[in-house]
Amino acid sequence: QPMSLPAAPAAILRALYDSAVSAALPGPAVLRALTADPPRADRVHVIAVGKASVAMAAAALDACGGRVVNALAIAASRPISVPAALDVMLGDHPLPGPASLAAAQRIGAVAQDVLPGDAALVLVSGGASSLAAAPVHGIAAEDLVRLFLLLLDSGLDISPVNAIRRRVLRWAGG
Repeated sequence: QPMSLPAAPAAILRALYDSAVSAALPGPAVLRALTADPPRADRVHVIAVGKASVAMAAAALDACGGRVVNALAIAASRPISVPAALDVMLGDHPLPGPASLAAAQRIGAVAQDVLPGDAALVLVSGGASSLAAAPVHGIAAEDLVRLFLLLLDSGLDISPVNAIRRRVLRWAGG
């Protein structure tokens, strides 16, 4: 006859699970990291790209306060709430498209604003390769979209897919 586990072990397992998930949340993780080791510059630029970009950028704004001169998040969907100082752009996902190209160009514009002595926080989460897809010089945007489609349909594991993306993308690549 099977034994049932007492409630206490189940409660312990649930608490461990909840703790692990909480520790991995992107916003709080960025806040902890920047609180422990804050940027030492007077001017801070925040560029966050990926599905967790808004949470990560908002945490960077909280940690760095009034020193942030640029805060850009490239997201997959419009968030419910956004800090006033955060510029949010939507990219295309899972295939790059016109919004992804515009987002990549905006990253380049923010990067050009970084001066010697400034700090630049680049926060990347899943989906960045598609959300801010800027092809390297010599590759047309249409060819990049075709390549992404082939990679998605290939059945390849993510490691070789990202190895290929790194060769053709300006800002991302797994």
